Amino acid sequence: MPLVEVDARVEYAPGRTAFEGRFEAGEGVTVLIGPNGAGKTTRAV
Repeated sequence: MPLVEVDARVEYAPGRTAFEGRFEAGEGVTVLIGPNGAGKTTRAV
């Protein structure tokens, strides 16, 4: 599974950033951050 470079910004409440930055992840990886389970799903482009 190839790694993809992803820019992500996740808010767990309006104006409250849980994560902002860049990471590498495999295709279809879901990152869950914060008490509300806000997340970002990555897909290979």
